[in-house]
Amino acid sequence: VSTQSTWDFTVVRAPVTLQGKSVITSQQIEIDSVLGISSTGTLVADRLGANWGVQDPSKPGSVSNDGGFVLASNVTLNGLGYSGNGEIWILNQADFQSMTLKVATVRLTRDTSLFQGENIIVGYKALTASKEGGIINVRTDLNFEQCTSPCKFDSSVPIQIFQAANA
Repeated sequence: VSTQSTWDFTVVRAPVTLQGKSVITSQQIEIDSVLGISSTGTLVADRLGANWGVQDPSKPGSVSNDGGFVLASNVTLNGLGYSGNGEIWILNQADFQSMTLKVATVRLTRDTSLFQGENIIVGYKALTASKEGGIINVRTDLNFEQCTSPCKFDSSVPIQIFQAANA
């Protein structure tokens, strides 16, 4: 099943699992439950400056990704839970704020892709550059390092500033 949302505002209030390809072009997405992406599913967030967050901070929603989550435009995810064995593909810029982000693979698909966050606990088994074996610059708080793709990282405490980009 393929779906496409073209509203300016989308709210997920009950658990839903996406299969096939789904595209959300809403400006504001609020998740109060679980938005699942199946192993055969791909969710494309394709709205410049879209803001993904929670409606009720006392019961934050989450994204459970076992497929592909494509962040096509500059997207902010704020206060959500995130889990799963799927991939995140960052085409432009993705900003993760005040959340725990543990993910199998993050792909910086373009030379200009930027993966960043504030006040996040972050971990990935593989962070890949736009070119095979490419160098990735990773900045955490006051630390800076370069790694050769694919890179691994796992924090157990919140990081105030996190950035990863192709070198």
